[in-house]
Amino acid sequence: MIRHLALRNWRAYRVLTLTFGEGTTFVVAPNGVGKSSLLEAAAWALFGGASGVDAASAVRAGETNAVVELTVASDAGELRVKRSVDQRGRVALRASLGERVLEDDRAYVAALEAAFGAPLSVAARLTFLTDKGDLSSAAGEFPIRDHLATVFGVRDLLIARDAATQHRKAAERDREALRAVAKRDDAALEAHRRELEDVAVQISAAEEVYRDVLGRVAEAQRRHEAARRWAAYRQEVERRERELAEASASLRRVLGEEAPDGHVGNAIPSVEEKLAAALERSRSESAGAAARAETVEAALDELSSAAGICPTCLRPLEDADVERALAQHRDHHARLQADIERSERVVEELRAKLTALHELARQVASLPAPDPPDVEPPADTESTGPEVERAQEEQNEAADRLERLRVRLQLLTEELAQAEAARSARRDQVVAFRREALAEAARLALDETARHLSPTDGSVSSAREAACM
Repeated sequence: MIRHLALRNWRAYRVLTLTFGEGTTFVVAPNGVGKSSLLEAAAWALFGGASGVDAASAVRAGETNAVVELTVASDAGELRVKRSVDQRGRVALRASLGERVLEDDRAYVAALEAAFGAPLSVAARLTFLTDKGDLSSAAGEFPIRDHLATVFGVRDLLIARDAATQHRKAAERDREALRAVAKRDDAALEAHRRELEDVAVQISAAEEVYRDVLGRVAEAQRRHEAARRWAAYRQEVERRERELAEASASLRRVLGEEAPDGHVGNAIPSVEEKLAAALERSRSESAGAAARAETVEAALDELSSAAGICPTCLRPLEDADVERALAQHRDHHARLQADIERSERVVEELRAKLTALHELARQVASLPAPDPPDVEPPADTESTGPEVERAQEEQNEAADRLERLRVRLQLLTEELAQAEAARSARRDQVVAFRREALAEAARLALDETARHLSPTDGSVSSAREAACM
């Protein structure tokens, strides 16, 4: 039983909320107000696509989406459903049954089918009877006669009458067809059977040949694939060797000397260690020379400002002694500056070598040894390609022959069926005549029974008046 229905942006309804009590609820309004829209909204909310409702076309003009919420009381608990649809037809579903949340469409459909005890499409057709039902009449007119036929229990009789009429018409068509078939000559029936058996034997032999050819094709393709994988492996090995040789040459250029023996990847760590040690020594030498140079500079400053007094022992100095001491300190300072510059050049060279060495190590690390294929290499790798081509040509020829035989078998089977139908046409014709007579008699009896059981015109008029109140 439907307890609650809420619409937002559904056809003519911007917002609508309905709560239904116990018993039957009648919705009465003039045509075009939206009674059918309510029914379609409820059907779509409960059954989704199985309802046959085009929800995307129901989105209110000027809005981006429509939302329908429905609450239904059932033996399994209260079912709450919320569906939304946008103008592109994308649908979202949220549902729960009692305390259980139905996670997705599959869970929802399973719960609904369990509650109705029928497939969703059947439940949808039986639950909401719209103007698309079996007993519909002209658009906008209530099918009162069909409805009363159902109420008075004669609907099935009317359906049976119509079915009997259809059977009679089918029997008439069968009779005419059988008369045409009966005129055909069935003299070639046995010849057809013998030819059919011969073609079946040929097909069996052709299928055996085709299976054998398929085995040869598969074996040729296996050997060809093994040859291809080994060729690719060897090419990869050669490429790696070339790149490793280039890396060794690069290492020699970096060192400016012969590279160590062995794999270049194994030699790089020891070379890097030596260069790092040399870099540290050069940095220490440069720092020591810079410290000594600062000491000499301080001594030069003291001599220049001592005014003829030795800054160390404070004894008087002749001008010649001062000039000689200054010259010695300046010479010492120049040698120290040269040492500093040489050490800095060495440091820069070692840094450049280490940078190049690191890049070389990265390149070598990106060249792992390829794994060999896990299949045995073929003895003759050059012949595998032509071998596959020959096997495939044989396969195509065998397939063409088999297809021709199967087409011939199909044609012979159809011709045989036609010949057998011609031989039994007279017997089937008699059966068709009898079926036609029985169907006509049943139609007349059912029609007469329905006429007596159907409501009178007066009751129909009264019912129509009651429906319009």
